[in-house]
Amino acid sequence: MDENSHFRKLLDTYREMYVQFATTGSQQYKDAYEKVMEQITQAIDDRKKHSETESQTLSAFLSEYTNDLNSLTPERVQEVSDKAAAASERYKQLAVTSSSAPIASDTGSAILLRFGILLILLPLFFLLGFYYPGGFGGIFGDSQYTLQMAANAAGRAAASVYSPRFGPMGSPRFGPFGSP
Repeated sequence: MDENSHFRKLLDTYREMYVQFATTGSQQYKDAYEKVMEQITQAIDDRKKHSETESQTLSAFLSEYTNDLNSLTPERVQEVSDKAAAASERYKQLAVTSSSAPIASDTGSAILLRFGILLILLPLFFLLGFYYPGGFGGIFGDSQYTLQMAANAAGRAAASVYSPRFGPMGSPRFGPFGSP
């Protein structure tokens, strides 16, 4: 909770307790709004201290800035300007030389790495498919879904395609309605 919302909450609580005291005349509400008033006073004092600290910090910065500004002679200004111009020239030279540099030979290394990983993983998958033609059900659990079932389903899906203009279309092997 930030300071402003906390302060507003204190003010609302004070108002509520004071209204309750004014309407009921109960001593507990009077004690409550007096305690809240002490907290409000403490919050105001804390804000004053913070404001004074900030004011001192700003005045110290202003005096330091003024002293630095007064110590700036025309010779010093020229020296700083020359350094800035020299730095700008060095930057321009570096920018020109770096843009005309030859392209690094490892620019396509990410593509080659991906292609190499594919060339390593693809035979590995074929090998695993050869040794486990029923899928990985035997390794990871009792799965009834096999590679053969997947191939059959893919063949049936590819064999029977429905065209909105020409109706059902199939392959020459399976006829117009899919598998026999």
